Amino acid sequence: MVIRKREWFPQIGLRYAEWKRLLLEVFPPWAELLKSKTRIEGDQDNNLLPLDNKLSAQSQFKDKMKEFKQKTEEYLKIKWAMNNMEEILRDKRTLFILQDDQKYACRWGEIIDVLSLISFRATSTAVMVITTKSSQEAKEFCYPPHQEPIIYSLVPIYHDIVLDLIRHRQQQKATDQDNYFRPQILFDILDKCYPHEFCMKMFAHAVHANPNRRTKDMRKLHGVLVSQKHKSLNSKVERIFLFSYNDLPEEYKNCLLYLAIFPQGHNIRRSTLVVRWITEGLITKEDWPSAVRQAERCFDALVDRWFVCPVDMGAAGKVKSCMVLDRVHRLITKIAREEHIMETRLPTHLAMQFSIFCDLRLGVSDTMEDFLRQLSKSSRLLLFKMLDLEGCPSFKKNRRYLKDICSNILLLKYLSLMGTGISHLPKEINNLRDLEILDIRQAKFLDENATRDILLPKLKRLLAGHADASSSNSDTSTITWEEPLFYSVRIPCKVDKMPNMEVLSMVKLSQAAHQELENIRKLRHLRRLGVVIKYEDHFKYLLGAICSLEYLQSLSVTLDTDKGESIYPAKLCPKLESLTISGETRMQILPLLTKSSSELAKVSLSRTSLNQESFSVISEIPKLRCVRLRHNGYTEDVLMVKKDEFQNLNYFLVEGPNMDAIIFQNGAAPQLEKIVLSFTNISSISGVDHLPKLKEVELNGNKILLSLFYTANQITKVTLRGTMLKEVDLQVLARKPNMSYLVLLDRSFGEEKLAFNKDEFPKLRLLIVKCSTVTQVSFSDGSASWLQKIVWSFTKMESLSGISNLRKLKEVELNGDLVPNEVKEAIRNHTNILDFLHRKPQTQEQERGREAEEGDVARFPLLCWKSKVVVDD
Repeated sequence: MVIRKREWFPQIGLRYAEWKRLLLEVFPPWAELLKSKTRIEGDQDNNLLPLDNKLSAQSQFKDKMKEFKQKTEEYLKIKWAMNNMEEILRDKRTLFILQDDQKYACRWGEIIDVLSLISFRATSTAVMVITTKSSQEAKEFCYPPHQEPIIYSLVPIYHDIVLDLIRHRQQQKATDQDNYFRPQILFDILDKCYPHEFCMKMFAHAVHANPNRRTKDMRKLHGVLVSQKHKSLNSKVERIFLFSYNDLPEEYKNCLLYLAIFPQGHNIRRSTLVVRWITEGLITKEDWPSAVRQAERCFDALVDRWFVCPVDMGAAGKVKSCMVLDRVHRLITKIAREEHIMETRLPTHLAMQFSIFCDLRLGVSDTMEDFLRQLSKSSRLLLFKMLDLEGCPSFKKNRRYLKDICSNILLLKYLSLMGTGISHLPKEINNLRDLEILDIRQAKFLDENATRDILLPKLKRLLAGHADASSSNSDTSTITWEEPLFYSVRIPCKVDKMPNMEVLSMVKLSQAAHQELENIRKLRHLRRLGVVIKYEDHFKYLLGAICSLEYLQSLSVTLDTDKGESIYPAKLCPKLESLTISGETRMQILPLLTKSSSELAKVSLSRTSLNQESFSVISEIPKLRCVRLRHNGYTEDVLMVKKDEFQNLNYFLVEGPNMDAIIFQNGAAPQLEKIVLSFTNISSISGVDHLPKLKEVELNGNKILLSLFYTANQITKVTLRGTMLKEVDLQVLARKPNMSYLVLLDRSFGEEKLAFNKDEFPKLRLLIVKCSTVTQVSFSDGSASWLQKIVWSFTKMESLSGISNLRKLKEVELNGDLVPNEVKEAIRNHTNILDFLHRKPQTQEQERGREAEEGDVARFPLLCWKSKVVVDD
């Protein structure tokens, strides 16, 4: 039979089997009669044609014929489409991709039937891929049957991560059904978080921090996520956040809420945060060392739960500074205000500089100088425990301000004058009998004798001096190394009357060094000591003194000596973990190192003029993980790292003029993960392909350095600063198969347009651009195909084009003033729902309040599970 359907339809013939299929669909009981030749008695199915009083057989038959006609027309259309497809597919290799939107699963049989209309010749080289969110349906779609589907989804990936974290619980057997662990609930929660990876990641971190959560709690979280009112991203983030937040100890909750006083995106130093928590009374222990340990554990807990994101990592893997995630910042700000932890009477740009318990009112337009002017007139400052004046320029104009602070805020425990213009410390500073932290680092104009007469009986940390370990010419066209400059202060005469001292940094020995070191020997709690020595004879006194300091973990010695005669003792302190030496001495220090502390993990050397033999001696230190060779730390032309040397080394830095070439022999430094070369004159590096664990390279100040890593295909992260690259120079990195993270900092790129071309950076996941010369960024089709996040800090943006070509893109963070409308439109129209953040520059009032706030540091948002820390940086 041949049927002609409308003018656009060609003649389509149906075979007997196809007519039979249509008849079976519309008249299935008749089909049974044809097969069995028997009559079915008593069947009440609507497809039978019983003669009853409700509807005549003729009417039923007309309805069935109408249905038959409709199905026939639909079938003919499909047949026509399949015939055309057959012509197109014949003798070609074809890939079908079907995306299941939860409508096709029940019609899978129909799809198979339709595709069967295409002849074998056209489909013998065809492959069909079906994507679905349902793991059960994925198994049903698989052919041949019982074949396992390929998992390509965030939900199963995070499910596997979480299951691995709680693997021990999968073996749990309990009679109490409320406590019995069911892994399926984890998948259900992650499924409700989809497609928001932020929620999945925070949930995974919550499980990582506490893998023993009750199944009852998991079911409660799942129930909340299922409810209609928690469908939005912000709502889901809040629920996941509260799930993790409510599991924290009360002390840790308060410490987290305290972070709301810092502006969004602010870089928070770990060491500063720890002592501020203690000073504000948020961490309470019977003694200071116990409080510090508790605060350190709290910091690690917040990192574990992904409430704060690491910004700067130490050489030993320790998080040195952090930043509160933006969504978390909004939530903790809301809770902190409800619980009156965040002072609402202070403007945002000043809140972080005062104690949270102060009774102080300042306007939005007020500056720190407005506060300092009122000091002598105010009687409401007695409750101040903390005052952070870092970078405040007002002390250059009026020396009276510091005297007013010391005369009026008598209960201060924490005073930071870091980076200020102070030139002296008034005698009234001894009025601060409760002061525990005094930070006068980077106070370049401070007289070195300013600290001689201070006597603060409760002082625990005297943070002084400054060392510009690396600097460069400010001219962008010529980038050069400059000799480090050191600033130090004198050791207080009565330092032995401050028995709780645990940190004493960059203090200078006088001619009465023997007595000063005898006083230091009495500081039984001293943990970190930094000393500047004028006479080499004093070095033996120093080594003799530190042998008595059983808790000393970090020692820094700056030698500005006359190279007098000296001897050295038999050993150093046994718990020493970090040693820094700057300056040349005739003493045989390095052989001493290998026989001293068994815990020594970090060595930094500057102006020590090592040779190959003395460098090899360092390799014998058993737990050494970090080596820094700064300005003239090594003076021979070639540095060779020999086979089997530095078996535990993770981090290697060369800074300033040193060697011309480095050679890594096969089998040397097998654990080395990161190399930093900064303003060096190195022209050759060989053997980097022999470093199996090398993942990260940081280059500062010389674009020639980049070509030295041409063979290092194992590298995943590169950070550039001051290299002034051209587009062609990036080709060294563009083809590297494992390049995942690219960070372009100040003066790293010398052209206005940063272009990513087809097939370049195939594995790049994170791009950070903080280079003022770059005003345009473009992505060609096929470039950076795995890029997930872009962070661009700019002074001027002309264009950000081609992001529609980035099919894996999830996040865009733009830090600068004006973002063109075309860029915003492209972000809105992206096929993915992008997480977009635009941070504008601070207002003029905020800038005046924090003129010297330290610059941002490149962020590493792709967080791995935190490894345990061995070395205290």
